[in-house]
Amino acid sequence: MLAGQSFLLSEMEKYLSCLLYELIKYFAAEMIAPRWLRTADGVKFIDEVTA
Repeated sequence: MLAGQSFLLSEMEKYLSCLLYELIKYFAAEMIAPRWLRTADGVKFIDEVTA
């Protein structure tokens, strides 16, 4: 029974590690994404341009 539990914990650890990696990658991309655009009317925040 212990061998089955260790296998399950190992699989859960792999799954959670992949999930953590994806979350870190997502938030890192959000942090470096531009928040503004330079237009003919001047600098606009992206929310103003898309609205």
